[in-house]
Amino acid sequence: MRKEEDIITGNLFSFYHRIAELCGYERGELEGCSYVWNRKGSWPGYLLGSPEPGRIAEPGRIQEIARAIRTKRVPAFWIMENPGRELYGRLEEHGIRAVKQWDGMILNPDQFTPADPDPAITIRSGDPATLEKWLQIVNKEVVTGAQIGGEVLEAFASSGDFHWMVAYLGDQLVSTGMVFSEGGIGGLYMLATRSSFRGRGIGTAVFSEMTAAAIRQGNEAVVLHGTGIGKKIYLRTGFREVNSYSVLWYLGL
Repeated sequence: MRKEEDIITGNLFSFYHRIAELCGYERGELEGCSYVWNRKGSWPGYLLGSPEPGRIAEPGRIQEIARAIRTKRVPAFWIMENPGRELYGRLEEHGIRAVKQWDGMILNPDQFTPADPDPAITIRSGDPATLEKWLQIVNKEVVTGAQIGGEVLEAFASSGDFHWMVAYLGDQLVSTGMVFSEGGIGGLYMLATRSSFRGRGIGTAVFSEMTAAAIRQGNEAVVLHGTGIGKKIYLRTGFREVNSYSVLWYLGL
């Protein structure tokens, strides 16, 4: 049986690799890590994973990784599960520091506690006509740096692995979400609510529907990597915290 940590990490990294595969973005490996990179400057661009424990202990190994980032052989952002104090300290010595922290969480379908439906909110799922609007909110509220390109929308529409949704309050588009399913695991991504509509329970309603959609697809478990902002909602829905991730960045790039 796979460890829950591996289940969460596997879905997270597969999400990026699947997008890169569909869009023809660069993919490769470095020191036991993989990476995906849209070199046109749009999202995504990440190193993924932890260095091989045996090799990372060798003198100069972290320096070599830092050099690869600095010379733009690989992306400047790095998603790593639980770096640990010792490794994190060594990375800092070479200018690689954490800029975000995510919680890795998991839910079994029988633990799901849905939110009460709000009749004022209408959620539309899998409608190609809504993808451009989905992108507008995500680019503004989630990936405020390197934006998501239009080719990603074509990838979503052409693949059965991605299930997007948008939420309306009256006639106003207010929130988005995405489910990525692979190997019996549903991952929740791109939950975003327009800043002027936060605090009204809209994000909670969309998150609940995302989770329900992942369960309806027959997934054995639902996973997410989230910030502390939504943690109370995730726990109330039935998710359990399992591990953590650091989003690292080479300073100045």
